[in-house]
Amino acid sequence: RDEAERAARREALRESVTAIRHALRGHAGALVADAAGSGKTVLALAVAAGYDEVLVLTPAAVREQWRRAAHDAGVAVRLESHETLSRTATPASW
Repeated sequence: RDEAERAARREALRESVTAIRHALRGHAGALVADAAGSGKTVLALAVAAGYDEVLVLTPAAVREQWRRAAHDAGVAVRLESHETLSRTATPASW
């Protein structure tokens, strides 16, 4: 039973990654708004793994969680917090 549940989660993740990549190609963006604990970070990192440059914009309170998750997944991302961007004079300084 546990293996079947894991297999179902992996398949759902693959389908979600495909859908988000399609949205990124067609609309230059995607929004994932699932409940807490539903795997949004894992999903985002699975999508990010297909790109050379990735900016993750996250609240400062979860920045360390994202850093660890990206490291554990082996995905290179640039992390910025909402707070950092609100203090930046111009986007060119990013």
